[in-house]
Amino acid sequence: MICQDWYLNFIISKCISILQIMDLSNYGKTNTFRRQLIDYSKAMIGTVPMYDAIGYLKKDLMDISAKDFLKVVEAHARQGVDFMTIQEIFKASHRLTNIVSRGGSLLFVWMEMTGNETPFYEYYDEVLELLREYDVTWI
Repeated sequence: MICQDWYLNFIISKCISILQIMDLSNYGKTNTFRRQLIDYSKAMIGTVPMYDAIGYLKKDLMDISAKDFLKVVEAHARQGVDFMTIQEIFKASHRLTNIVSRGGSLLFVWMEMTGNETPFYEYYDEVLELLREYDVTWI
């Protein structure tokens, strides 16, 4: 279930049997919001670390390193989320369609600006280890 109003998500998850909530926060006090959502909801909580990277790291996109992206993944995992959407876009691939996701677009622009490959591919084993350590599912 996707809802911009966290309080409505909270009320709904208490009243009916919601299995999962996807937190699409990308601005403001995202850590505080996510902590409250995890603490008060019975539902599984998912996040999109790319959405939160710029605000969490307090850096311009150009100044974020590949390892910085892993810090955001670990921060979300450490907070206790159940699953994450982690975008995979490959520099060498020839796309047949446009990128339609916000996270994918941010990652693509970062790759174009820095000349780097996707950090989640470059550090694939480390990402998997983080997710295993905190028991988080990659979707």
